[in-house]
Order: sequence, then structure tokens, then C-alpha cells
Amino acid sequence: MKRKYLLKSGINTARLTRLMAKAIDLFLVLILSMLFYPFGLILAIAYIGLSDSLYDGQSVGKRFMGFAVISLEDGNPCSVKQSVIRNLPIVIPMVFAIIPL
Repeated sequence: MKRKYLLKSGINTARLTRLMAKAIDLFLVLILSMLFYPFGLILAIAYIGLSDSLYDGQSVGKRFMGFAVISLEDGNPCSVKQSVIRNLPIVIPMVFAIIPL
């Protein structure tokens, strides 16, 4: 189904903002893993998994860009469980990159 939006540029701006926020978070992860190697790798994975539940639904990148993650169920900020589930597509490849098969 094709959706009709009033502002096409607003959607592109939102996507770019979300991408920039995730890039800030991944840059923070890179710094953590390099400065505190090898324990920093575990810290980095933990941060990515829990990042959306920090600061009332804001990771460092989201806080810098000015938006937050809220639950669709009750409108509260993202919980730890929701944050882990939400970030699994990023956490799982990071774990396999660190611990090869």
C-alpha cells in the first residue's frame, strides 16, 4: 500500500536524523571498544543493546539529535526489554564479529 505524506522532505529529514543519531552511537561504541580493549568490546555491545532505554528513551545520539523512543503500548519511554529487542539486528552481528564461529 502506497502511503501519502504531506511533507516528503520531512520524511527524508527524519530518516537522515535517525541515521545520524545511530552513527553517533556507533562512533561512541567504536571509541569505547578501542579505549578499553578487550573489556570495551563487551561494554560496546551492552551499550548498543541498552542504549534506547537510557535517559528516558534516548541514547546519546538520540539525545544529541533531540528525539526519543517511546512505547506504542503505553506511551512511556522505551524499557530495557524493548531496547534489547529493538537493537538485536545490530547486537547479533557485533557478537559474531567479536566471537568467530
